[in-house]
Amino acid sequence: TRAARVDRDRPPRVTYWTGTWDPRKEAISKEISHLRVADRRRALVVAFSSRQPVRFRRRERVFTFGHRHWPVLRSLAPLLERAGDVTHVFGGAESWHLLRSIGRRPIVLTAVVHAKPGETLPHLRFARVVVETDALIEEWTMRGVPRTALTVVHPGIDLERYAFAPLQRTDRLRFLFASSPSEPSEIDARGIPLLIELARARPDIEIVVPWRPWGDVAGTTAVLDALRPPPNFHVYREHDADMRRHFAHAHATIVCFQAGAGKALPNFVLEGLAVGRPCLATRDNGLASLLQTSGAGIVRDRSVAGLSAAVDELRTSLDERAVRARQLAEHRFDLRTFRAAYESIYRDVSCAFPAESPWTHRP
Repeated sequence: TRAARVDRDRPPRVTYWTGTWDPRKEAISKEISHLRVADRRRALVVAFSSRQPVRFRRRERVFTFGHRHWPVLRSLAPLLERAGDVTHVFGGAESWHLLRSIGRRPIVLTAVVHAKPGETLPHLRFARVVVETDALIEEWTMRGVPRTALTVVHPGIDLERYAFAPLQRTDRLRFLFASSPSEPSEIDARGIPLLIELARARPDIEIVVPWRPWGDVAGTTAVLDALRPPPNFHVYREHDADMRRHFAHAHATIVCFQAGAGKALPNFVLEGLAVGRPCLATRDNGLASLLQTSGAGIVRDRSVAGLSAAVDELRTSLDERAVRARQLAEHRFDLRTFRAAYESIYRDVSCAFPAESPWTHRP
């Protein structure tokens, strides 16, 4: 009885399952790291993506697997999953390798990427499916997820680390785009050719692109060079994970992903809001409605003309939008709120569904 009472009082144990593991630079890894604190700082992480080696990082308690090692992951998954009371997967329907290897504990799926047309979740039980904005609820209900199983949790940003910073006064507006792709096939989808054309059409602005050397470096470099960026499109190939120095020199962030590409809420955009950098976004961005209603950014069509008009509008309202950007970050993306929301989900799931999950998804 006393043991049972102590067990109920302790925080639920969680195992985390994701793709690439690089918490210094990769956005989803950062979110998981934000949750691995206090009693959960030693929570097990299982990471599965194409270019990772099979490795156990003992000090970090992280297992990494590459695509060639899917049978190894599948054989170890039952043992690894039992290290927790709750299985928390960050990804989406495309994380089928991970999703098909688990199911022995209640599953929380954080759908951090868009569902592609016709894409459905595997035939699995889920305790909860978490999306990052209200706009994504409809997207996942159309994929067969019951509305009662969906919860919105906004990503969390450390508002002390990313504190409001005054804007520099320069003749040229400087825009930051920090979502470098790992594969050549992602360059179009992330809107990089469109950004290059915008820079070419607007020599009075600068677009700064910190380019993380990861994945197929040679392939992405060749494709980018073939696009012949103009002099005001600056690419910095670096390992530095601290974005604050880039925000210090930027006036705004810019994002123009194709519909369904990339993370629904890019991490660099949220960090930029916290620092007081408004965002220029195209209409398919997951933040579009929040940017419009809050005044923390400008949303336009996905075209050179649309983005160019947004540049002119931002120039006349930059100071006001910088303040509203910080306010939006404080109201919606506070790291403390993010952690508290997931702590509540873990407790609800572990108490209500200790043996099986409340619904089964059927394609």
